This record gives sequence, structure tokens and C-alpha cells, in this order.
Amino acid sequence: MYARLRHFFLTIYNRMQVKPSSQPIIVSIPICHSDDTESARASRRQLMETIYSVLFDMNAPAVCAIDQSLFVGLAP
Repeated sequence: MYARLRHFFLTIYNRMQVKPSSQPIIVSIPICHSDDTESARASRRQLMETIYSVLFDMNAPAVCAIDQSLFVGLAP
């Protein structure tokens, strides 16, 4: 998972022509990971830890991961 996420973030940074160390990052965790079962919590925890690890290895100054379900009520 680490290699895939690293490739994903590098692609985004390259296409946007932005250095990873230049901006803090907010990442939304997909709704499919919001179940309240033990396996879903473990999966969500693993995904978030891997995202943090990848982005901090890329020298991101700050990372905030938020559940996508929190954004649902914010649409106008």
C-alpha cells in the first residue's frame, strides 16, 4: 500500500507542479472506511498511518486526515 500511495501522491504533485514540502495537506478518508466494525477501524487506522508515513517521508509540513462523511453535510 505504501508504494501505491507514494506513486499516487507523487503523480498529483508532479501534475500540479508543487513541491510536497511547500503546503500542508488535508486528506479525506473514503466513506467506505467509516463502518464501526473492528476490521473497518483497523483498516481505517492502517490507511491513515500509511498516508501519514508517505506524506511525511515526502517532507509534507503537516497532514490532516478527515473522514469524508464529515464533509457530506457541508455542501450548499
